[in-house]
Amino acid sequence: MNNIDCEIIMDLLPLYADGMVSNDTGEIVESHLKECEECQEIYRQMTGKIDFSFEKKPMKKRKLKRKNILILMVLFYILLLLLINIAAIAYIGFI
Repeated sequence: MNNIDCEIIMDLLPLYADGMVSNDTGEIVESHLKECEECQEIYRQMTGKIDFSFEKKPMKKRKLKRKNILILMVLFYILLLLLINIAAIAYIGFI
């Protein structure tokens, strides 16, 4: 493998180790690791393991919790009330 390939693989290794790459990317990294001893050593140092079998997990999606949504709604309504008050004061000032 040439240095460009290794540099790209090294950029992807943290995501690969966490299982946060797509299936296709995982397979590419895995096949590179099977051939490149330098990248294998970096992966070993990073994870403490030698196994290169990519775990195909779905990527995690972040969900807003109900509490966070409620807080956002309250903040939105407060901002809306402030804007209405500012508009009313500006309107009264122009009379």
